[in-house]
Amino acid sequence: MLRNPLLPIAIVLILGIVVGDATGDAIGAALGSWGLLMVLTLLIALSVAVALLLNSRHKMGSSVAVYLAIFFFGVALMVKTADSLRFTFDEGQPVDYEAVVMSEPKVAGKTLRCDLSLIKVNGRMLRRPIKVKAAILRDTVSNDWRHIHLGSGIAAASPMEPLHAFRPNSSTRPNSNFQSNSNFDYVRWLRVHGFSAQTFIYYSDWELRRVSLQPLSRFERLRLRAMLFRDRLVNRFVQMTSSSADDQGTAIIASMVLGDRHTVSRQTKDLYSATGASHVLALSGLHLGIIYTVLTLLFGRRRRHEWLSQALILSAIWGYVVLVGMGTSIMRSAVMLSIFSLCQVLHRDGASVNTLSFAAICLLVASPMSLWDISFQLSFLAVLAIAVYYRPMYRLLRLKTRVGRSVWGMLAISVAAQLGTAPVVAYYFGRFSTYFLLTNLIVIPFATVIIYGSVVLAVLSSWSVVAMPVAHLLTTLARWLNASLGWVATLPGASISDIKMSLPQVYLIYIALFCLTVAFARFPFRRPFNVREDIRKRHRELMEK
Repeated sequence: MLRNPLLPIAIVLILGIVVGDATGDAIGAALGSWGLLMVLTLLIALSVAVALLLNSRHKMGSSVAVYLAIFFFGVALMVKTADSLRFTFDEGQPVDYEAVVMSEPKVAGKTLRCDLSLIKVNGRMLRRPIKVKAAILRDTVSNDWRHIHLGSGIAAASPMEPLHAFRPNSSTRPNSNFQSNSNFDYVRWLRVHGFSAQTFIYYSDWELRRVSLQPLSRFERLRLRAMLFRDRLVNRFVQMTSSSADDQGTAIIASMVLGDRHTVSRQTKDLYSATGASHVLALSGLHLGIIYTVLTLLFGRRRRHEWLSQALILSAIWGYVVLVGMGTSIMRSAVMLSIFSLCQVLHRDGASVNTLSFAAICLLVASPMSLWDISFQLSFLAVLAIAVYYRPMYRLLRLKTRVGRSVWGMLAISVAAQLGTAPVVAYYFGRFSTYFLLTNLIVIPFATVIIYGSVVLAVLSSWSVVAMPVAHLLTTLARWLNASLGWVATLPGASISDIKMSLPQVYLIYIALFCLTVAFARFPFRRPFNVREDIRKRHRELMEK
């Protein structure tokens, strides 16, 4: 704990958020949301005052008071967030509203599904937009629904409903990777992503309309503009490759490079999930790490102007994060890369549990509901496991060649990340990919080349004569990647499905893993294996006999 002082702060903040989520509604019903927030504010102020009074005389008591203040702060954050997502409509009563389409619509059966941000309700402009999950019945005669796109403004009338419970066979599933026996909570997923209600719009009860974006925050307007720009980039890439938007090679590149997954088919998502390659489709530390390496090569690493080069690199990194929609995993990666960059300039070690804890604190303070985001959980568990297990595992095998060390390092990272995430993946997805090592040996080189090639394509995009062959090459590589994963999926026992796990079982697995980690850390035998020396020693023993 002393080596990682931010770790206990992150743990206490998480405990506060969990307690606020579990008890906030019950206590808030008795005191009211504002009354509960006032009580929590007084408790935070009291804890801080006690910490200041005990600072010089009783350091242990002062530390406890500080942790109590952080705990109550976490509870207050969760209560405030839950209050902002509360259902405020009369259930079943039609509502007239104006809204902005915040996601590219997808056809699902007879409906068109999209995310709406309500900005005006019953003629009254809202101070804060309300996010709604919408299903629009398609009119197959007029086909007006084809004109609805990301950023479109619509005026509609429909009844608002509270968030529905998840139904395994429903077409409202956000991702086909979740199986019918999984522990996925659809209502929780909607709340984590800021939704307050759901609605069904009849085909004659809506029309396109120019609407004001004033109620949207600057952050939301920036994100909307970035996503519109991203769509133009995807369309430009489709034109250069002369392929359809539904081509899965193009769809994989759009998802892997720009975070646009709406054209990735359900079959492709199932393929990547079954082989343990889903992390490539979700922008994360792997993608930012590759881009950071490219930018470092471009801007150089001169000691004299290192701060300037790092500032330029971070500006480009955060611009990319905005462009791809600012998802949880990539925000975590960007925060950690920023800290790592600062440590580079200060010549300190930035890859640590302390850095990860700081990133968690930043993201949870900004959005406490992120704690229940599956990508948040998997992202942090993977990085935490890599920080704890990678170096000890890498030192177990000492190889002489550079290629051997690179391959072994890649395998060590894969095993470490799998140790951290496998229980959660089995709990949510109900499956385990047995060939994850083989998958990563295939996926990571392909992803590296595709991302490097995408940077080259962005630079050469003005010269279509050169850019078009590069775009075709990238699409071909993506198709080869899909074919390779298809081959892995056909191997016997490629995926163990229908795993049923309860939350207590997940906790017990992590407790057992923690105990084994502590026991291994205290175990005195830590000599790394040297393959060549072990073979020679065994050969000498055989010759002596």
